[in-house]
Amino acid sequence: MMEKIHLRKIRRSDFPHFLRWWRDEELVKLTSGILEKDKKVLEGYFLNMLSSKKDIHYIIQYNLKMVGNISLTHKNKGNFEIHIVIGEKKYWGKGIGAISIQKVLKTAFNKLGYKKAYIEVRPENKRAIELYEFCGFKKMGLKEYPQNKHQPEVLMMELLKKDYLSNSFSNMKSDVSKVNITTKRLLLKNISMKYKKDIFNNFNKEVATYLVPQPSNNIADTEKFIKESIENKTVLELVITDNKSGEFLGCTGINKINTGNPSLGIWLKLPAQGKGIGLETVTAIKKWVDKNLEYKYIRYSVDLRNIASRKIVELLGGTKSKYFNATNSKGKHFRAVEYRIYKK
Repeated sequence: MMEKIHLRKIRRSDFPHFLRWWRDEELVKLTSGILEKDKKVLEGYFLNMLSSKKDIHYIIQYNLKMVGNISLTHKNKGNFEIHIVIGEKKYWGKGIGAISIQKVLKTAFNKLGYKKAYIEVRPENKRAIELYEFCGFKKMGLKEYPQNKHQPEVLMMELLKKDYLSNSFSNMKSDVSKVNITTKRLLLKNISMKYKKDIFNNFNKEVATYLVPQPSNNIADTEKFIKESIENKTVLELVITDNKSGEFLGCTGINKINTGNPSLGIWLKLPAQGKGIGLETVTAIKKWVDKNLEYKYIRYSVDLRNIASRKIVELLGGTKSKYFNATNSKGKHFRAVEYRIYKK
């Protein structure tokens, strides 16, 4: 089951959580840099947030557990600023920040009529910068605060409403860090190092005949692929397994999930081919995408010679978009066709 991320407005009873987060030295170094210990001073900050008529402050809940906060700070009629902290550090890296930002952007742009979003971030906070870029923010340059010894310089980032609306991540409905898709025979779940030997041993020359990626003789390349797939927030890479025995059957992936036209790919190990598993997998992925992403169409590119794969996409209603010349990772050229599967 997908983990649920929910935002609600802050309450007076939330103060103990804020107090703990504001006193956390590691968190403070990533944000304001001001480590205030006095409870009364911090309570004053919190009460100002609670009573604000212009700004909106939310608690971030992850499976009903309070894990952080995010604020929409009004700057002027058309502009606002976002502040976010995932205070419970064991929940870092789960995609909670990305989904929380998406929810605030949706409210600000679609309901409140704002035209531009800002974020200020420490230039050395690479992790946060990557998150904001994934959400569509662009670097605008450094801004200095000469009188602020705790944070003398910040990186300014912004996102325009028109750019937000053209980015399908703006309407992503779920966290993709933990996905489980179950069908009659299969269980699709996020890729992990647990499957490195299965992938390395089964992704061979015969399996890759019609594919762009080609097998490697070094398992380190497989490990690199898995690591990059996990870290790349624009990719959802899943392993295909038998939902009863747990047997590894292959991999499937959705690339560019933060765009209006993500692409879908799949490969099955040889013993799993010819049993309808490909169609069952792609059908399940299509249903998941329909439920969890806003998109115009899914791109499915395939070697013209791969008749079995073409039949799968055509059974799902895919229509031919274009023919093009392609080259696999070994330098071999082939002719391919791109199908588009539109949302119904």
